[in-house]
Amino acid sequence: MYRSIIAVALVLAMGSFSVAQAGTFSIGADISELTRADILTAGPSLHVPAANLGLTEGDNLNALSSGLDTGSVIYFSVAGSSGILVTTNASGLLVPPAGFNTTLYSGSQLGLNDQNDLDAFNFDEFDFGGFGGVGDGIPDISVFYGLEAGSPSLDAGADETNYDSKSTADDIFLNDPGTVYAHGGAMGLEFGDDLNGLVLLDFQDPGELTVGTDEALFSLAEGSPTLSKGMDLFGQEISAADVFYTNFDGSFGIFATASELGLDATFDVDALEVQPSTIPEPFSICVLGAGLVGLAIRRYKR
Repeated sequence: MYRSIIAVALVLAMGSFSVAQAGTFSIGADISELTRADILTAGPSLHVPAANLGLTEGDNLNALSSGLDTGSVIYFSVAGSSGILVTTNASGLLVPPAGFNTTLYSGSQLGLNDQNDLDAFNFDEFDFGGFGGVGDGIPDISVFYGLEAGSPSLDAGADETNYDSKSTADDIFLNDPGTVYAHGGAMGLEFGDDLNGLVLLDFQDPGELTVGTDEALFSLAEGSPTLSKGMDLFGQEISAADVFYTNFDGSFGIFATASELGLDATFDVDALEVQPSTIPEPFSICVLGAGLVGLAIRRYKR
């Protein structure tokens, strides 16, 4: 099986996290005054209203990142769950985990119950205080996110002939639903795919996609056409419980299989994050030339 190695940039040890460091998240169904398009904090409390991202109450924000993601440990949640799980590779390079996971937070620690679905989450990198750090609900750092298929802010007229010029559920958006940071085709995805979890390092020229330099881990929702193929070009089985890697060159690779995450293929990984860096100065990361570290992947090209 073909494997390519991405250059090693950072080695981070696993730290301990308080509930406050769970940062921000979105939910899969409305709770009282809170909607699926809002960014929330533990409580749950409103952190960034949907309107401040240009979204409507009918939208579902189902992937979330600050674009500053670096780390050595994978955190995730699965569909139908409000808890956050952590993989067992506690330190060293970011390599596929050993097939076990433990609970980092139960949903109740975030103010959620067992019926709530944690749909996306992002740790507070570099103590920025989340996306709306000054408390006014207006993002003061970049918000990268995905929208679930059927969200009204997506382009209704997209089809197989134009989806890489329209706003669709396989795209990564930046701050506004009309601003596409990366179309699905840059990740090797197809029309109808639904980006479900996101870890992103927008390393060069913040806010602009740099092919081959910017990197991401992601998952896909059940029903995505790419998953319906059942396996990639190298015969590796793929599912909604797998985590994929891309550097936006029109292809993706399997980074961690369901079994490596301690799951089986019937699960759906719908929230994804890596351990945040503890570098004291926010932009020291640029000096270090950091990337998502030590990735060993199996490539798939559209």
